[in-house]
Amino acid sequence: MTMSVSLFVVSTPLVVPYVSSLGVTAAIDSVLAFVRLDDGRQGCAEVTPIRGYNEETVDQVWDNLNGAVPGLVDLQPQAALARLELLASARPYSYSPLAAAMEIALGRLSDVCRSVDQIAEVPIIAPVLSQQFSAVPAEVNALLEAGYTSLKLKAGMDFETDLDRVALVQSCAAQAAQIRIDFNGAYDAETAIRFVERIDSLGIELIEQPCASDDWKGNLRVARSTSIPTMLDESIKGVEDVRRAGECGGFRFFKMKLGKFPTLASLDQAYAIGEALGMQGILGNGAATDVACWVEAQVALRHLGPAGEMNGFSKNAVQYLRPAIQCRAGRIQLCDATVRAPDMQAIQRNAVRAAIYGSNP
Repeated sequence: MTMSVSLFVVSTPLVVPYVSSLGVTAAIDSVLAFVRLDDGRQGCAEVTPIRGYNEETVDQVWDNLNGAVPGLVDLQPQAALARLELLASARPYSYSPLAAAMEIALGRLSDVCRSVDQIAEVPIIAPVLSQQFSAVPAEVNALLEAGYTSLKLKAGMDFETDLDRVALVQSCAAQAAQIRIDFNGAYDAETAIRFVERIDSLGIELIEQPCASDDWKGNLRVARSTSIPTMLDESIKGVEDVRRAGECGGFRFFKMKLGKFPTLASLDQAYAIGEALGMQGILGNGAATDVACWVEAQVALRHLGPAGEMNGFSKNAVQYLRPAIQCRAGRIQLCDATVRAPDMQAIQRNAVRAAIYGSNP
């Protein structure tokens, strides 16, 4: 059995620019991979490298994938997947789109959906994006009315302004929703501790990545200084970092995304390691297309826990799957998980690069 592979780089505009301590993002560049086996089974997945978040660029992902695919399309799918998993151990972002797409074509997501004996929906968080304080109350009220019970704020841009914004969102939410505060590693330990000491902990679900990704001691100091749970994100680059975080003893949550964890199997493994060490995994990407969000939502369905963060699709001006993802009462609806298909017209309109391999595209 052989396969065909289609690769695209798409540039997706955001409805509202995304502001964090890493900068302002008005559009995201993603690498999409589509696999079709010669028996008709298909899979698609994605990675969106973000400057300052990961070490691999879009150009590197593109070059690495295109370098690998010609040697894979004539292999049996399981053999091709095994080779991709080996390559991904050194370059997870580069090979994740194709590896995950192959897993999907081979039935792994279908197995996930069939294994869950319950209503197929996944709760997700909602970002509070308004930078003008005057717009925050209306935005928060609209999110609460839409059914979201977890809200997320970025911090680490301006110390005092961020504190005021957290307090304003707390006041507007009035405990109807929990709040996550994401620093994206902006502070040293002392500054992060001062920030956390000045916020009212009421209604704060967690703080995320207060210090730089390699500052494990600093992040642990912050975690141990407060009763508010701490989640690591940028520090978690693979399953060994999940194990390290659990062995530190101070972290309650760890963040996962398709890309830094290159396969669906590695996501399941990370969940299991974290649980064994007393932590909960939170899956999802706030800077991604609906392709990755859809895959992550299906994986999250079998690992019940806090609201996921696969909300990138809600910030984008275009979706690449049809029917489009539906979110009701703050939950992604998965009951028709097997019928999503790529919208090739939308993909081609936004594609800046494309490559097709194999005889059965």
